[in-house]
Amino acid sequence: MDDLLVRAGRQDAEAFKKLYAATSSRLLGVALRIVRRREVAEDALHDAFVRVWWHAARFDPARGQAMGWMITIVRNSAINHLRRTTREVPLVSGDQDDEQDLLDRMAAVPGVDPTDRIGLARCLEELEPAPRQCVVMAFVDGWSHEDLAERLGHPLGTVKSWIRRSLSRLRECLG
Repeated sequence: MDDLLVRAGRQDAEAFKKLYAATSSRLLGVALRIVRRREVAEDALHDAFVRVWWHAARFDPARGQAMGWMITIVRNSAINHLRRTTREVPLVSGDQDDEQDLLDRMAAVPGVDPTDRIGLARCLEELEPAPRQCVVMAFVDGWSHEDLAERLGHPLGTVKSWIRRSLSRLRECLG
């Protein structure tokens, strides 16, 4: 992937086509987890790949992997699309946050080592349902504190406190 992205940075259209074919389905999954609507996710993915094409020359394989770099672009694009659209995104209910669901949702998060996902999911399960939901929606799905407070119907300070305390507990658990 790194080589394809470097070549795409030199405006190699064939390398870009191969890169798209190899990554688009996984990156669409990243966008879908954030926006929850296929048509919005597809728009976000399209915009992200335009950015990848125009900014591929900035990618430095010494600083990270191509997939992580592209996931970040897709995630940011999806969040931008989410902010522009009406908020008709279904919330994740507490009973949907079973361990396998958390593992699946964390699979697309850049910087989370696959071997750490199981431990992280175990530590997340130790949190109360509402704070756990806030942490997952903020860091996996890309929701802002303000959006979480509005959607969950809790004061902003409560949401921020839940996330701050939960992150502290996660650090201790993973410690």
